[in-house]
Amino acid sequence: MVPIHRPCSFGFGVNIPGVVTNRPGDVLSAGITQADFNHGPSETSHELVYQFELNRRLALQADYQYIRHPIGRLPDAHVVLFRLNYSYDANIDID
Repeated sequence: MVPIHRPCSFGFGVNIPGVVTNRPGDVLSAGITQADFNHGPSETSHELVYQFELNRRLALQADYQYIRHPIGRLPDAHVVLFRLNYSYDANIDID
């Protein structure tokens, strides 16, 4: 009988709010994810994110990722992303 290799993945992350003393709404996040494919080596992604709270509705997020063996067969990659997050809640008053 031939063994069947099924793709799988797992990940772990942590969020740390208020890393900077005078910025309690900011959040530092770190994580690692590994994906195993039917072909080639596993993909491993290391991620570091910092979210700057601009006000109670708006946040700017800076994200750095180092991806080893993307999709199990591409060269290692460095990825930098910036994201603007907007949250709407009718009960929030902006100061």
